[in-house]
Amino acid sequence: MNQINFVKFNQNLILILLFLLLLVTSVFAEVVYVDQEVDVGGRKVIVNNIGSNSVVIKVGETKDLVTSGTTKEIAGIRVTVNQVFYVEERESRYADISFSSAYFCGDGECTAGIEDSTSCCTDCRCSGEMTCNDNQCGLWHLNKCSGNDDCDDKNDQTFDICTGSPRKCVNNLVVECSLDEGCKDDDPCTLDVCEYNECFNKKQDGCVSGGTANQQTDDSVEDSSDNSEENVENQEETNVGFFGRVINWFKGWFN
Repeated sequence: MNQINFVKFNQNLILILLFLLLLVTSVFAEVVYVDQEVDVGGRKVIVNNIGSNSVVIKVGETKDLVTSGTTKEIAGIRVTVNQVFYVEERESRYADISFSSAYFCGDGECTAGIEDSTSCCTDCRCSGEMTCNDNQCGLWHLNKCSGNDDCDDKNDQTFDICTGSPRKCVNNLVVECSLDEGCKDDDPCTLDVCEYNECFNKKQDGCVSGGTANQQTDDSVEDSSDNSEENVENQEETNVGFFGRVINWFKGWFN
């Protein structure tokens, strides 16, 4: 066997093993009671009733009778009744039943009434210009980007993402804040607010911080006090000079 055939053989073997694994994991048997609900591949299956030799199964809006020892497909769910345990009390009846999905997304067949382009576009394809990618319909061929790395605008102030359908680049400004608490600058003399996702630290009039302004205020008070004392002294000197001239004038009259 040459190398090419050996590789193809291995690929086929892997596909077969994956299919068998999927088949095994999608089939399970369990003991179920009357009115019990079972999830099979994301679909709701209800055991409506159990008779002496049969079971009534409901899948979605479809209801059917399955005899013990037989298998029947009901609305895409394969049901095998292995054994029935019947008693008079309805709530005590139970049966050993195997359930499996009669289809799976990716089997190449679009199962009518069960699959559609929304649940499995891999099998059912998409409508119009849309194409199927990762089992989702979209205008993928119109994509402007495939990942966030394609949207780097070399600006540290933007958050670059590839989003939407079709996908395109969106470069949003980095949000600096959302609440006022995120703008604290530890300065008691600023009003810290968040506006339009941006921080503003506004100085408050009349606020004194760090002691500098207090020192200036004290100096101003001292200067004011000094000026007041000097004015008093000048006023006293002015008053003494005036009375001195009056007394000298009277002395001139009597001499």
